[in-house]
Amino acid sequence: MMFIHLRYRDVKEVREEVIIFHKEKVKVSDVLQRIPHLHMKNRIMRLYNEHGRLLKNKEKVEKARVYTLRRGAKY
Repeated sequence: MMFIHLRYRDVKEVREEVIIFHKEKVKVSDVLQRIPHLHMKNRIMRLYNEHGRLLKNKEKVEKARVYTLRRGAKY
């Protein structure tokens, strides 16, 4: 079992969630699929690690880390 902390901005305030996965190897794409309530039409979502580095979809996420989700307009 694995869990991560997800931080994101919701209108004017910053929110945090803990997402639990029941598998050992979790990728960025798995995290983005688990948060459908944050998806918005014509928006792209990016996941950053605690150092501010943009993560690619096939990268693995690590247990008990804080990740930041940023949403932006699709070009």
